[in-house]
Amino acid sequence: MIAQDQLLTLSGQFYEGILAPQGWHQAMTRLAGMTGAEMVSLLLWERSHDQIIVGEAVGMHPSLRLEYETYYQSIDPGKAFVGRTRPGEWYLDERDFASRLKDHSPFYQEFLRRYRMSGVMATPILRDGTGTDGLLSLVGHGRRSDMEGIALQLTPLLPHLQQAARLRWKLIELSSRLDLASRVLDRVRAPLLVMNAAGSVKLANRLGEQWLSASGRLPGHGSEDNDARSRLRGALQAACGTVKPKRAAGVRLQTADGDFCIVTTVPLPADAESMLHSIEPLALVLVHDPACAAVPANELLREIFRLSPAEIRLVHILLRGSTLKEASEQLSISFETGRKHLKSVFVKVGVHRQSDLQRVLGSLDLV
Repeated sequence: MIAQDQLLTLSGQFYEGILAPQGWHQAMTRLAGMTGAEMVSLLLWERSHDQIIVGEAVGMHPSLRLEYETYYQSIDPGKAFVGRTRPGEWYLDERDFASRLKDHSPFYQEFLRRYRMSGVMATPILRDGTGTDGLLSLVGHGRRSDMEGIALQLTPLLPHLQQAARLRWKLIELSSRLDLASRVLDRVRAPLLVMNAAGSVKLANRLGEQWLSASGRLPGHGSEDNDARSRLRGALQAACGTVKPKRAAGVRLQTADGDFCIVTTVPLPADAESMLHSIEPLALVLVHDPACAAVPANELLREIFRLSPAEIRLVHILLRGSTLKEASEQLSISFETGRKHLKSVFVKVGVHRQSDLQRVLGSLDLV
């Protein structure tokens, strides 16, 4: 019999595990001990590809995990039942999957039996709306009556487990996005920052962090330089589109050590904003510091805006004032090909007209 205070302690451990992965492992270990399960695991089922991978696991032999992920998950008969099971309810194989079918199931006879396991119970604890399910699975030697009793006793725990799973999944997703965004920014060989209209730094590449550290503070943020701070904020607001349509801007600022630098602000591409899961407009801030090597504009267009070499060549010519027809002739491509490249550029930069392209990229010194 599982006591209420044990469930409260267990739910607390799962909440603690939102920030600390070891907390989830400790909670699952406690859950295995409370229920007598041989194995407790958190599974992620990607419905669109019908693929299950093991997240956290307690009591799972490495070879069992490998075999399950590479093959046996594809013939796991429990998927047909768990897919229809609502959060808060359980799939119990001894109840839902007839014993006579288990006797002829390769999943049980070739796989679980080899590891001396049989009874499986599972419940959905996460459904994110994008086709991914998070499942809590307990495997042991339980009879139907034992499994039904355990499921009933664990029912008060499930709402807490579902909430903790949602929060942890969001944290993992956000951390992954930030890590990916940082690695993308690190490809640019110059100080690069992502900031909001108020001047708060949301993300920086490695050189950007070094530059901030070396300069002591962002130029224009000191109380003694209100004019510089105002000009920087104006450039950020222009790139974020706070007042007018988003556009690129540039300001000359003095750093803390007395040198001057050029700060260029550009609207952050829409796909980058999505990667950062931002609900506010953000600006990409490129620092042209004499102490740092100049970054080729092509590198910025390639790494941040994801433009292809052909698209970059077209942008160079268009920003010199040429029409699309003239640019196509200079590049020795058909007008239709030039138009296809330009449409792709519009999507990647986040604009709709050639004049908007000039407005957004005009200060990057591409000419």
